[in-house]
Amino acid sequence: MSDAADEIDAVRLAARLADRERELVDLQQRVQRYAEDLAWAESQGFLTELVRGLAHELNNPLAVILGHAQRMGYRLDDRDDCRRRLQLICNEVDSCIGLVERLRRYAAPPREEAVPCDLSLALARATERLQQRGARVPQAIIVNELPLVLAGPRALARVLEQVLDNAGGAGAREVRVSGSRRDDEALLHLDNDGRAPSDEEIANASKPFYTTRAEDGHRGLGVALATQLVRDMGGTIHLDRIPEAVGARVRISLPTPSLAPAAEPAAAGGVGSSPGPVLIVDDQPLIAELLRDALEECSHPVIVCNNYAEAEAVRAGGNIGAMFCDLRLPDGSGADLLRSAATTTLRGHLVLVTGDPEAPEVHQVVSETGCAVLAKPFRHAEVFALSRQVLG
Repeated sequence: MSDAADEIDAVRLAARLADRERELVDLQQRVQRYAEDLAWAESQGFLTELVRGLAHELNNPLAVILGHAQRMGYRLDDRDDCRRRLQLICNEVDSCIGLVERLRRYAAPPREEAVPCDLSLALARATERLQQRGARVPQAIIVNELPLVLAGPRALARVLEQVLDNAGGAGAREVRVSGSRRDDEALLHLDNDGRAPSDEEIANASKPFYTTRAEDGHRGLGVALATQLVRDMGGTIHLDRIPEAVGARVRISLPTPSLAPAAEPAAAGGVGSSPGPVLIVDDQPLIAELLRDALEECSHPVIVCNNYAEAEAVRAGGNIGAMFCDLRLPDGSGADLLRSAATTTLRGHLVLVTGDPEAPEVHQVVSETGCAVLAKPFRHAEVFALSRQVLG
């Protein structure tokens, strides 16, 4: 009897030991996963900084090549073989820009700080990315002046890229974009002349893996991702048909920046009804030259400074209408220069020029000064749009 009891106890003990062994193995595996996750996170942090530095270093020469190739192309006859070759250069630069952007997206943190964003610039970015992919891109026609929105710049461009891509896939040739502001909310309509969505498509558009274009290799994740991005930015997005017309309508709502109090009349030498020259502050002479040429084509007089000290001296003299300022200067911080200028009548007339628009420092400066952002490499059209924004 005692032997039988001892045998039973031994079996029970063996079972308990086996349970503990399984628990220990499971715990070891979880610790290993945590260690791997930590190592991955640390490597991602290093990778993020590495890619940001690489992108900044690459974007400066890419901006110079693209800008000067564009300007040379404007001055050549359409039949000139040189113009064709310059367009090839621009196309290859666009490919390089796309590679840098994909690297940046891979290394960037998944969320962005919300900053004031120009919808027309975001549309231009979205169109460029689709063109780089070789996608069929409908023409985006802006019907009226679009309000500023409070959003993540990269996320906003990604959302608009998806909307344009879907419109092109439905056979649209045009997307008419209109917007309005209601209290602290911007309302955006993107109406396309493609195929009108069915009731099923409207009901399921934002669901992951739902797609009507599976035969083309689409996985049904783009709209779901765009929907989540809009929600993360505090907005909404809906697909609908255009009332009494052919085509689809995408309705997007997003928060807007707080309305600033009415500005006091500008002091003598400040920004008034007849703004003074645009101050360009950049230690890269070729970048400054591109900005100067684009602004002078818009009939804006320009002053160029290559460092912090020169810019402060010019700004102290007054009569500056707006300022385009690089983030990094040889004798100081462009961020500090913008912060100083934002305490004067130049607030609302400031543009930060940077090769790394997603850097936390950039978001901080934008939040503190309300400045617009011009990302390098830039196109002349972007400089024209920003000049209208900051000079009226």
